[in-house]
Amino acid sequence: MFLIFLVVGEVMKTIYVVGAGRMGLAIMQGLRGRTCDFFVKAVEVDDKKIEVVKGEGFVALSTIGDLCQDDLIILAVPPQQLESVLIDHKALVSHVGLIISVMAGVTCTTLHRYFCSASIVRSIPNLASEVGQGVTLYYAGNDIDPVQLNIADSIFEMLGLRFR
Repeated sequence: MFLIFLVVGEVMKTIYVVGAGRMGLAIMQGLRGRTCDFFVKAVEVDDKKIEVVKGEGFVALSTIGDLCQDDLIILAVPPQQLESVLIDHKALVSHVGLIISVMAGVTCTTLHRYFCSASIVRSIPNLASEVGQGVTLYYAGNDIDPVQLNIADSIFEMLGLRFR
């Protein structure tokens, strides 16, 4: 199991990567070994992908339980699966923390309709992120908390170059 750590206070925050396909796994691999304040877990329903994630040394869950407001969600599922993911993982809908989407074609307006959180970042990373050589373009509205924007920026920085 890989921990990405620097514990803030006494609380270990968690990054839940929802969807452990190529992009989700690339992000997890890109974060491995880099210093940040989070413990990384995959959320995946496909048994084959769960085995791949576990084989890489990460924790894989089939569902999300309770979420802390300091937890970070990375949505890395195909856009057409978003609604079913929200049905299967009710805790996501009420999450008030930071949500980063890497789903192509899903706008911030759409994401704000689904999530209570006003802290939504939409991003477009690439697969080179798995080795810290990625390029990520991202957008965050003016309503995002500056601390959460800094967290998102730090995550993208660990994956390579980033542009807002």
